[in-house]
Amino acid sequence: MENHVLIFIANAFLITTLLIMALLLCFAARFKGYSSYAAIFMFLITLPDFIYNTCDTFNWYNTALWVAPVAYSVDLLLMPLMLHLARRTFNPKYKFKFVEMLHFLPAIAFCALVAIHVCTLSGEEARDFVVIESATESNATLSIINLIMIVVQLIVYLYLIFTYLRKVRKYVSSNLLHAGFLRSVWVPRFITFVGILIILSIIGGHFNPLKGLRLYYFANTIAMGYLLYHALNRAFTANNQPVIQQMDITAMEADFLVSEEEAKSNTETRPATKENMEQLQQYAKEIEKYLQSSQAFINPNLSLKEMATAMGASARNLSKAINIVLGKNFFDLINGYRIEKSKDLLLSKKEKNLTLDSIAEMCGFNSRFTFNTAFKKSTGLTTSKWLNMQQRP
Repeated sequence: MENHVLIFIANAFLITTLLIMALLLCFAARFKGYSSYAAIFMFLITLPDFIYNTCDTFNWYNTALWVAPVAYSVDLLLMPLMLHLARRTFNPKYKFKFVEMLHFLPAIAFCALVAIHVCTLSGEEARDFVVIESATESNATLSIINLIMIVVQLIVYLYLIFTYLRKVRKYVSSNLLHAGFLRSVWVPRFITFVGILIILSIIGGHFNPLKGLRLYYFANTIAMGYLLYHALNRAFTANNQPVIQQMDITAMEADFLVSEEEAKSNTETRPATKENMEQLQQYAKEIEKYLQSSQAFINPNLSLKEMATAMGASARNLSKAINIVLGKNFFDLINGYRIEKSKDLLLSKKEKNLTLDSIAEMCGFNSRFTFNTAFKKSTGLTTSKWLNMQQRP
């Protein structure tokens, strides 16, 4: 069997493996969730390149010319879409705007450039173009331009993505949303993993003795394997943890963002009048009365909108009262009530045979980790140190 046929079989095996893993992910997630979207995209950006190289293998040069514009430009969509994935995962208020199409302009422009170029080729010129570009020889102009654009994109977008993710981590740390963040921690890990694989495939491409064997497919297959591992691990974890530990970070983050934006708007641009302050103070009293009487804070997924509905008030007014009068954000307020309740339970921990996990659950925390973090932020002490101090004569 000829060498180029063996290489084609190897490439076909990789693309088939990629497709199977993508389908497994999509069916497992019922075609919902960002991991399934990422899986579909990883397959779709690999397929045109495979078709193009298949045409080269079997000398279908005219067909290869039709595929070339997409095959050369589709991988330039990868990093912009990774940025979109990061923003969409951690910011429920994020909406794709038309101006963000500028991120995809390099891919569109390069696709048009290749299309214009191949339209001028025919016969021997088409064969020479496909052979030279596929072999990535020194005079493979489009391949070199494509490589430069990929490297530049990798540097720029990894910087943008991880600058954004640092802000997310800082926000999460200061607002006690660790449990929700941990559910989406696969996104920055996946992006990091993809970046490393791109670098390795670029370096390996220059030292690969089998020029037709696409290391790019290896990289995408490994990345897809990570997505599949994440999905299986998450499914296993979900089946072995109580429901109380699940947290909808989207709803909570949305409330926080609304709260912070309104606070800034009211304190910086519209100073409250005496009448407004009196109204806000009344709202603040009603909020505290509601939380004390209803114990609504023990609901681990309590949101500002849900509390506003229960009180028959608007979320906007409650947000203003919490930020301006009480000087807190919504989550600090709710966690304050939870910590006070937890203190009573900690003091009766031995008598009632309670564990920290059960106390966390009874107070409305999603996990022991979240409870411990909130407790230390509020008191400056761990639960054990605080309890020891209370029990001293």
